[in-house]
Amino acid sequence: MSDNTSRTARLRQLLRRGSGGGAGTPIDESEQASASDMVEEKRPPKRVCPRLPDWVFTLSGSELQKMLDYSGKDLGSGVNRGDRRPVPVADTIPPALTVTDYLAHRQRSVAIRLIMDCAENKPGSVLEFVQRCDADELRRVWAGTKGADALITTATAGPIPVLALLAAELLDRAHRWQDLGELGRAAESVGYRANQLFRDYVHADEMDARKAAWGREAHHRC
Repeated sequence: MSDNTSRTARLRQLLRRGSGGGAGTPIDESEQASASDMVEEKRPPKRVCPRLPDWVFTLSGSELQKMLDYSGKDLGSGVNRGDRRPVPVADTIPPALTVTDYLAHRQRSVAIRLIMDCAENKPGSVLEFVQRCDADELRRVWAGTKGADALITTATAGPIPVLALLAAELLDRAHRWQDLGELGRAAESVGYRANQLFRDYVHADEMDARKAAWGREAHHRC
């Protein structure tokens, strides 16, 4: 349904209420559906919540954690291009210097696994991952699983908002991973499976680009 149709439905609803119908005036079900569709279709802009390839969300929790950890470092190629050893940068997670820091590091690992390793309901996008960074949402997803409440409590207890920090961390990495070079290096750091998924993704994009080019050439010939 077009935006104009949805806007007309809302105006009718407002006019009906303003004419004295009040809250008790029945509203056409199609108007309600159009309003709900408009809300469901609205998504945060890519500048706020970047998109990532689908294969990223087929990874296990431990694999995604390796990608997050690797992308928190800089290769320092500006100093010595032959030296590929990672060098910490400003937004790298600081080392565990206190018991609270150590707990936050361990909680982060548990939280990533709770979000990514739910076999029946894995997140399929950055937005869904961020939505899972909430204790109540995790309880809903893991409802009926023995011991899930204890695991969620383990991931969220204490003074540090681990889930909120994890959501912000993934959003930051998603912005970085818009660069295919960054995404490829992060995938390579995980191991063979993630690296192969990345290569397949790039190869598919290249094939789509070639098909589009061939289509344009064929059209010009005609």
